[in-house]
Amino acid sequence: MNPELFQTIGIAICLIIAGEALALLAGLFIFKKPTHEWANFVNIALASSDLIVGGYLLQDYLGLIINHNELEVLLLIMALIATHSFRTSQTLRMARNPYCFNQPLGIVNWIKLAGVSVLFVNAAQAILD
Repeated sequence: MNPELFQTIGIAICLIIAGEALALLAGLFIFKKPTHEWANFVNIALASSDLIVGGYLLQDYLGLIINHNELEVLLLIMALIATHSFRTSQTLRMARNPYCFNQPLGIVNWIKLAGVSVLFVNAAQAILD
């Protein structure tokens, strides 16, 4: 595939990752939605890491980071794969108080996991070339 397509996929996936995390954290801390059980340390850490890593990678895909390091990008994408795989495992093993507590979050998690997997292949290929 061409680089412009991967850049577009990267921007879209990172917007979804950071946007969902921002919405969940804003709903929790600003609008005080009654999700006290969901708001444990693990779920807040997962959402916060999505906001930080997704935001950083978004800046990278937009070309705002001058010293682009392909290995760093690959490692951050691997971190996203790990955290989203963990969320999927929580749902599949029916863990108590999972991150994806409803079907829409589960569907978005699968979309994000597929997207970051595509980005991983592209980033790995860029390092190998």
